[in-house]
Amino acid sequence: MSHELRTPLNAILGFSELLQRESVGLTADSGYREYVREIQLAGQRLLELVSNILEVSRLERDVPRLNEEALDIGALLHECVAPFLQQVEARGPALITEFDQRSVGMVLADKVLLARILNSLISNAVKFTPTGGEVRVRAWATAQSGFVIQVLDTGIGIAEKNIPKAFAPFEQISEGRAREYERVGLGLPLAKALVELHGGSLDLQSKVGVGTSVTVRLPAHRVIRQTA
Repeated sequence: MSHELRTPLNAILGFSELLQRESVGLTADSGYREYVREIQLAGQRLLELVSNILEVSRLERDVPRLNEEALDIGALLHECVAPFLQQVEARGPALITEFDQRSVGMVLADKVLLARILNSLISNAVKFTPTGGEVRVRAWATAQSGFVIQVLDTGIGIAEKNIPKAFAPFEQISEGRAREYERVGLGLPLAKALVELHGGSLDLQSKVGVGTSVTVRLPAHRVIRQTA
C-alpha cells in the first residue's frame, strides 16, 4: 500500500519540480508558474499526509524498533530546515535558526524518525504563521539536559482548552482563525509518539494570537558528544 500511494505522488512532485525549474523549457506565462507552484505544494501536503497516516497505522499495529545511530544533529537540523527556507522565501514567515552546528554535538537516535519529528514541527509552525511573522528553531545538547529542540512561532496559536485536541489523531480545531488553515490533526500526535519512542517528551505551550512553542527533550544518555 505504501508503494502504491507514494509512487504516483512522487511522479507528480518530480514533474512539477521540473516545470517549476523550467528544466524542460521556459514557462511563457507567469500564471502557469503559479499553477505549477500550487501543484507542488499540494503534492507535498498530500505526501506528508499519506506518510503520516501510514506511520500512525504502523504504530498502532506494533511498536517499531529504533534504528539507532550516532547523528550529527547540526547537519540533520540544517537538512530539515533547508526546504522550508525555500518555501517561505517568496511569501511566508521569517524562518530563523538559533543553533551552532558545531556545538549541538552527536545524539544517539533514529535518523528517519527524528527527521520526521523535526519536519512535522517546522511544517506546522510555518503553516500556521502568516506572512510577517517569525518561526525560530533552537537546539542545544549537554550531558546534563540531554538534547533539546524548540520550535517557536508567532502564529495564530491554540486556545489552552484546545491543546489536548491538538494531540488527538484526526481532531480538528475549528474555532477562530484556525478555520482558515488546513489541519488534518496527525502531525503533533505522531511527533509526540515518535519522541516518546526515543524515551523523550514533547511539550506544547500556546496562546491565541500570540503563537506556539513546542519543546522536544531527549534524555541525557542519548547525548554522545557535545563540543560546547
